[in-house]
Amino acid sequence: MHAWQAPDRDVDQLVGGRHHDPFGLLGPHETEDGLVIRAFVPGAETLDAYDIDGTHVLSLARRHAAGFFEGWVAGRPAWARYTLKA
Repeated sequence: MHAWQAPDRDVDQLVGGRHHDPFGLLGPHETEDGLVIRAFVPGAETLDAYDIDGTHVLSLARRHAAGFFEGWVAGRPAWARYTLKA
């Protein structure tokens, strides 16, 4: 597991509806390694992030079968806008 990835315990708590701070886990976050995007999209098999102009940024990895996705983006600030497509 990479340092930028959410701990398994947090992922399990989130998908189980028991996480104490879901917004602290989900969305864009700056880490020492760069930007991390996390999302919970129940039922989704895949999830991709696109720049506001439609350019593909990355395919997020599905970390949990319930629909928790996570991906690392080098060289992109957390305030950069993006959209997600399941």
